[in-house]
Parts: sequence; structure tokens; C-alpha cells
Amino acid sequence: MANGPIGVRPERVAAPGGTWDASVGGIVPVSGQIGALSGPWYIEQQWMTIDYTRIPHFNVSSTTPSLSGYDTGYNIDHTELFSIITAHHERRKVYENHSVSTFTQGQKFIVDAVSADPYGTTYGSLNTSTLGPQGKVLTSQPYYFRRDWYITDTEAICDLYGSNIAVGASALDSTNCMILRSNEQTSYWKDFDRMSAHPWDKGALVRAIEDPTKLRETLTTYPLAGGYSVAQETFIGMINYIHTCGALVTGWEDSLGQIPRLYEIPAQVLPLPNNHFYPSAQCINYNNNHHDYT
Repeated sequence: MANGPIGVRPERVAAPGGTWDASVGGIVPVSGQIGALSGPWYIEQQWMTIDYTRIPHFNVSSTTPSLSGYDTGYNIDHTELFSIITAHHERRKVYENHSVSTFTQGQKFIVDAVSADPYGTTYGSLNTSTLGPQGKVLTSQPYYFRRDWYITDTEAICDLYGSNIAVGASALDSTNCMILRSNEQTSYWKDFDRMSAHPWDKGALVRAIEDPTKLRETLTTYPLAGGYSVAQETFIGMINYIHTCGALVTGWEDSLGQIPRLYEIPAQVLPLPNNHFYPSAQCINYNNNHHDYT
């Protein structure tokens, strides 16, 4: 893929709720123009915002027990990105004036990257091929497609707010059965102590008995081996990460016949006897083929 307009610059391009600047190329109605076409039109649009942070996953490398203390050493096995994703897709029947009957523009992105992690540590200088330890991926230009409305067309709108992680805590129900209750992901997802290992893993920094937070990921995204530095990142890795997030928004069938998708915020939990997190956030009509990285 050719390099596109993805740069490390703090620029917000969409108002809350997906209200876009009316001057986006090709989608401004032509009012009072001689020969203007009024529809009805089939208009399709989509956009996506990704709020991300890179989290370490560690292994216990050594233990030195004694009667006076217990020293434990840790190695960073890998780091990966945890994401909070907002996405929108719509198909609408619209009556408005346009000078041409068909128009298409691809969906473009910019990156608002931050050079420090949530604890203030930096890992090198950022450039146009890096996401950094945390930041946002923003739609700078929404996908837009217009043509004549066909009698077989239908309208549909989907708004998604989800994450590739789910967290929760164990609790007792009214019959004293241990059940899983879902917690808000945004309260935990940048906490290295809680997110760097499951509470029941050997050497976990927060024990399950103290904070029984559970973590389950839909899909590992943009993993990098060992301890993190900016030099590990590549432009292709960044594009693949954006593409993976778009695919999670849509959902797809993997080799096991399962459909990976995102967790809602907070995540849904299936009732007993299954009682596990269920990835139910999905906009099935969102399409990665509309991404434009040129």
C-alpha cells in the first residue's frame, strides 16, 4: 500500500456524534443550480475512531526465595494494543440537489499519537510510521458513496462503541453461585498493573483474591516482541492495525468457524452455565475496502 495522509499531528476532524464539516468534497448539495439532480439518492457513509494504548505482557523470569524475603524477576514477553473503538455506518434515502448523479470518496485517516505512556515514560521520537505508546486514529475524510436509489435498496444505520478487551470481577449471586460481572473497560485498560497479566497468573502484580479482574481479548492487535521501543514499529504494521480494527467492527469467520468481533462497553456476559464474556458489538456493513491509504 502506498503511504497516505497519516501523520503524527493533533487534529480532530469530527465533532461529537459524527457531525461532519459540510465542506467535505463532493457531498455538498447544489442549491438552485440549473440542471441539478434532486434524487432520490442512495447515500452510504462510514467512519471510525480508535483510541489505543500499548500494554506490556510479562513472564516471571526468576524467583529467589529466602527466610528474609522473596525476590521475583520479570521479563516483558511482548506488548500489544488495547483499543476503544467508535464506528458508524449508514445507508440512507436522500432527496437533495447534486450536480452529478454519482460520487465516491474513500475513507482516510490521520494519527494523533502521544510519545509517552500513561505513566509519562517515553520510548523514542515519533514519526509518520509510528503509533507510539498511546493515541488516537481519526477519520479525516469519511467514506461517501452516492448513486440513484434502486427499488431494492434499504436504509440502515449502525453506531458501534466497543473494545477488543473485556474486564470483570467474580461475585456471588442470590444463590451463592460464583458468577462473572462485567466492568467498564475504560476504568482498567491503561492500568499496567492489572492489564499486564491475569490476576491468577504466576507473579501477577495484583492477586485475584485482592482484585479478581478478569481479562479476555477478542484478538491480539499489533503485537511487538519484548520490551517496546518506537523503532519496532513500521508503516505496514500501523496500516494493518487500522485494518484489523475495521475488520473487528465488521466481524468475520475465522478458521474455527467463529466470528471475532468487539466487546460492548461494558461487555456482555452470558448467563450460567456458560458465564463468560461475549463479543457482541458489530457493524456488519462496515467495509474495510472503503479505507483509502493513498
